[in-house]
Amino acid sequence: MSGIRISEFKKPRTIIVDQAKVDSAYGPKSSILLESLATSWSKNGFTIEVKGLSRDSLLNGMFVSIPLQIRWKAQGGVNLIVSEFFDRDDPYGYSGNFDQSSAVKKNLFLDFDVACRAYDGVCVRPNAFKCIRNATLSINGSSFSTRTDAYYTAMCKLFCDGRQESISGAAYENYPYTNCGDAKQALVQKGWFERCRNLNTMGKIVKVTYHDDGNKRIDDIVIEYDVKFPLWFGPFTHLGFPGLSGFDGQSVASIPYVSDLVLECTFTDDVLMDAFAAPDTNLVNGLSVHSPAWMAKSTSAGTDWMPNTYAMWNSAVPQDIKNDLTQYVGILQPKLCYMFSEPDPDKMTIAPIYTLPSYRFITYEDRKAITGADFNSRVETVNISFPYIRLSNISALYIALAEGARVDVSAGGIAARSSRYHNGAWNSQRLGLACANRTCPIKWDTVRVSMSTSSSVLTNFVQNTITEQRQFELFKKYSNDAMALTFDQWRESSQMLLFSAEELCGIGAFANSFQALTLSVSFDVYRDATDTKLTPNQFTAAANQAATPLQPGLPHISPDAPLKGNDKKCAIVGRLICIEPELVSISEGAVSVEQVKLSQAEIHAQLMGGAPEVEDANQLDQLAR
Repeated sequence: MSGIRISEFKKPRTIIVDQAKVDSAYGPKSSILLESLATSWSKNGFTIEVKGLSRDSLLNGMFVSIPLQIRWKAQGGVNLIVSEFFDRDDPYGYSGNFDQSSAVKKNLFLDFDVACRAYDGVCVRPNAFKCIRNATLSINGSSFSTRTDAYYTAMCKLFCDGRQESISGAAYENYPYTNCGDAKQALVQKGWFERCRNLNTMGKIVKVTYHDDGNKRIDDIVIEYDVKFPLWFGPFTHLGFPGLSGFDGQSVASIPYVSDLVLECTFTDDVLMDAFAAPDTNLVNGLSVHSPAWMAKSTSAGTDWMPNTYAMWNSAVPQDIKNDLTQYVGILQPKLCYMFSEPDPDKMTIAPIYTLPSYRFITYEDRKAITGADFNSRVETVNISFPYIRLSNISALYIALAEGARVDVSAGGIAARSSRYHNGAWNSQRLGLACANRTCPIKWDTVRVSMSTSSSVLTNFVQNTITEQRQFELFKKYSNDAMALTFDQWRESSQMLLFSAEELCGIGAFANSFQALTLSVSFDVYRDATDTKLTPNQFTAAANQAATPLQPGLPHISPDAPLKGNDKKCAIVGRLICIEPELVSISEGAVSVEQVKLSQAEIHAQLMGGAPEVEDANQLDQLAR
């Protein structure tokens, strides 16, 4: 007798004959496409209500649309024509449309009575729900709430970036995270030109005013955009982060029994910065590009023509702005677009209750500043820590990372994820529209993870090749390698600490199991590559380096010299995100939410499957014959 159990008998392909497969299909009894307009909206946010049609109708295809009328403005109120790529349309004759008298005027249109400049690479940002600070979704009286910024970067990087956005059909973000769509430049971002080139079309231009000299020189132009995004939380989490289906094998297409739905959203302090993206042109940014391609990089406020989203959004009003030249942004009535479908009862019956997958995000923050008042400073890292966090269960996935903060910190750190002209003052460290889903590099030999009294539950972290390589492999595992990053690309842009029950050692834990533990995580992080990345021009100005080797902004590539970026005071926010699955049960007139928590005994019993089956060795001989 043997205790070994045979799970499956394998048959060689040479003795298998595949059978033909015949498919059929059927549609709903009826369906209707609808839009629900916001009952109230303002510069601060909006509210939209949806009423169900019938008991048996299914709600699907839901997304939000926010129409915005925009006059694109740079510093000083200068008009901008964005994302037209004049040099790609006419590589030989484009310069005849622009002032060539000086380097700072090469993107200035000739003979325009009102100053107007070109700026390329502006587009609607993928997952534009980044412009929502807080949101509440109520379904049949049960509410789901979220604070988007707490998990946006981590979730988008793992479950969106490198894929295709379903609403627009365009690419999500990708390496090198520059928002550059110009293929002629080294830091071009894959799929970004396609996002940019269709930004402005004839159907979107709602007003043009020409100068009265009859030469059709534009004095004023207003363009209307539809900023669209899916619902991204509650039972709609898989719509906002499509890569989750590869993580858990689940998806949600339709929701039954929706009689009342209310969506309440609060805007961020600069919606344009969060809803649109553009490249940076500032010389001190290691990830900057030329925009337009023939224009020199900016070195000061007077040469920086990135859209001034701070001033533009400050003038935003919830109305049409075509006839008001003093307003740069008009917020028209937001709407929720969706479809109701009713199955044919002869082909399908509606069950009395459905259970849908969902997630909740438990997040923790640690805000720090990397100091650098003196360029000679050797301060390279800052410690991020989350001590003694009490857990009641093991989450499906833990994500720890650091990124540029949205608000300055008291120690003088500048928030990279803020408007270039924050509070009206220009600062090259504020990335504005150039913000992207980048994370700060981690100093891996400083990583410490402990649960209760168990230390080193993620094996040992050392400053050598194997540690980084292992974390790179985990990133590819949980992101399904959607971006196909190389090791060095990951090191520069996408480092994060990832672990689940699969990676935990010594505690015998199962994912989603009830277990009282205390989690502590700490690690050091470096400045982002926007401050530290070497650029080609740093290899070509040796004379300047020799004359003033410690001067910020000049080359300093010697390993014995102060490191580039040491003079930058950075505001860093560390995040620990616990992704926990929930079950949303919906029936006629009721919605309930249950957190997935299983006892260790339950999981162990299902794992073992009862007593092992015993097979007789002689039976194997019979089967073999």
